[in-house]
Amino acid sequence: HNQSALNLKANLEQLKGNTKKSLILCSEALGAAIEDPSYEAVHANNLGVVYETINKRHLALLSLAKGLRTNKRTTLFHSDGTTKPDQSMLVLYNAAMCSLQARNYVSAYECMATCVAHSPIFRDRPRCWLRMAEACVGIYSRLQAQGDSNKFSAVEING
Repeated sequence: HNQSALNLKANLEQLKGNTKKSLILCSEALGAAIEDPSYEAVHANNLGVVYETINKRHLALLSLAKGLRTNKRTTLFHSDGTTKPDQSMLVLYNAAMCSLQARNYVSAYECMATCVAHSPIFRDRPRCWLRMAEACVGIYSRLQAQGDSNKFSAVEING
């Protein structure tokens, strides 16, 4: 599991602020995991997080989308019959956070709503619900600025 050690080193370098070395270590980790095609989703997620920390949010979203595509193509089982962890919810959560920071509120809401709907772990986290509310407020404020705020129905107090 050389790729695990390389990922930890890449995370440490990212926390130190040495992004270039972090990206190099991430690519080395991908090279160390050639025999495991399911690792591509983890690699794309790690790259997305690194890109997001250096404020390249659209590049991060591209990398996270690649991670979701590669996760859909892989099977849920190893060749020996043991299960592989599903990385899609973690990638979706990171995509939602990155979309919020990029002010793409519709995408952020859809990603976070998918996480909350399909994962009991994310369903029990209050921050996920707050991020969904933040996306809703962003969508509403954008529509209100465009003059389309009358598309929403009125909230009923006693209904």
